[in-house]
Amino acid sequence: MEDLSLASLFDGFSHHPNGFKLFRYFTICFGTLPSAIRIILPVEGSREAIDSILQHMSLDRFSFETVFKNWHTDDSKAAKTSEDYAYEYVFKSESGRMLIHFISQYQSIQIQFLYSLDNSES
Repeated sequence: MEDLSLASLFDGFSHHPNGFKLFRYFTICFGTLPSAIRIILPVEGSREAIDSILQHMSLDRFSFETVFKNWHTDDSKAAKTSEDYAYEYVFKSESGRMLIHFISQYQSIQIQFLYSLDNSES
């Protein structure tokens, strides 16, 4: 089962030079087209802001797991884990049939929720 999940994640990237395709990944994983809500927060995307927002999202409520992270590093040759942080995440809830795409940009943080209308609890 884990091999299929990894294959689905790679398929979300395949044939797309611009990176991860969230809607495609949702459709591959859950076999239906998603509904979506996007929130844009006008805050500086610092490590502290990211950590604070992620702590308040209650990801454990629907058993979200991290399936993708993209890291910000100042210098890839001399990366220091104390200064580096993930600025982009994709979280997946199998039981809730949901995805969350979280991305921190210079002057905003965007959070996109993809869900199935069949799951009224989501």
